[in-house]
Amino acid sequence: MNSVYSMIMDGVDVSAITALRQKHPNAGPKSFLKWCNWERHVEQAIANARYLKLNESKGKRILDVGCGFGYFVRVCNVLGHHAEGIEDTKIPYREDLQRILDIRIHRHRVGVDSVLPDGLGNFDIITLHSFGTPIVPGGPDYAAMRQDPWTPYSWMLNKMLCRLNPGGILDDIVHFDRMDWLCCQDQWDALVGDRGNTTIHCNHITVRLHE
Repeated sequence: MNSVYSMIMDGVDVSAITALRQKHPNAGPKSFLKWCNWERHVEQAIANARYLKLNESKGKRILDVGCGFGYFVRVCNVLGHHAEGIEDTKIPYREDLQRILDIRIHRHRVGVDSVLPDGLGNFDIITLHSFGTPIVPGGPDYAAMRQDPWTPYSWMLNKMLCRLNPGGILDDIVHFDRMDWLCCQDQWDALVGDRGNTTIHCNHITVRLHE
């Protein structure tokens, strides 16, 4: 892991990241861990890339929805892919960090009632590794998901599946314990239909479309 981590961080101005930390010491509760423990989150991004076997291929078009600070985007690009992210959370130093990491992030509303921007085209892989599911009271999608979380969430997933190339992959990660509704194999099979296959393994839910 250390050698891969060094490769991912090669060329990154770590002193500039340190300066940003000193300038913005309080990241706020939502992003505190990703900001103060960014080394660990880079390693998690490497693990997610290995799960998708991105270290065994090159040249994939990848979109990370709800990409946070963009660590997974950085990992994919260094491994030889063409990755970009979507994020709408407003954090003052996020754009500075993304410039340091040399990654492309689109500002766009990400939620169960929104679709991907048309101008992005289609992708080989779409990930929701940091997206989670915004069903906390007062959250932007709480009203839509409070009674029936799967219906609006599956609508969003279907829109993303339509943006995958043949043979494409959609990889979702379950972040919370009380999300049994998201881990039901039957409902994923019904959503995907004859377009592909769904695998639920650990906290990954992975859809692979047919060629």
